[in-house]
Amino acid sequence: SALRLGQQGALLCVFLLGAIVIYETVFGSVVIGKGSDVGNEIYLFIFLTTLQLTALIVGAVTAEQETERTNKEKQIELAYLESENKILSLKRAKESVETSSGVKTIFLVQVGHEIRTPLAAILGFSELLVSNKLSDIEIKNYSQLINQNGLQLSKIINDVLDLSKIEAGKFEMQKITMSLDDILN
Repeated sequence: SALRLGQQGALLCVFLLGAIVIYETVFGSVVIGKGSDVGNEIYLFIFLTTLQLTALIVGAVTAEQETERTNKEKQIELAYLESENKILSLKRAKESVETSSGVKTIFLVQVGHEIRTPLAAILGFSELLVSNKLSDIEIKNYSQLINQNGLQLSKIINDVLDLSKIEAGKFEMQKITMSLDDILN
């Protein structure tokens, strides 16, 4: 029962047993008889044994409490280190996002320029076609330029869409046969 009561309970048990032993030693016992040397020795033996057991119990309880305190300190330290690691990971992720955002901004500026060039040609030549003051050869040449710039614009838009698919992890590679001359020209 002393283990369940802790240090204070164990000390209380020793105190009560000590009081009983002192009372029995001084006033005698009904069972053993008043003033019996054997009775006094038994009570003294019981008291000393109880005192030793109580010291062991108090030591065990103290060691258990120390172990619990050490474990709690380790848990707190581990939680602190984990939170520090999470903060560091978040900082790295933030830096990565900021870098990625800067790269995307540069990319969008360059793509915007690449889109505006063929678009300006398409709009300019289509305005000339509307003016009705052109020869058939000029109409044919301007129509070809509009078509070429439209194809160039379409290629740029397809490239941007492919890049967004790659970034999203949805780009599918396809094997096709091509000649080296087609690639270089």
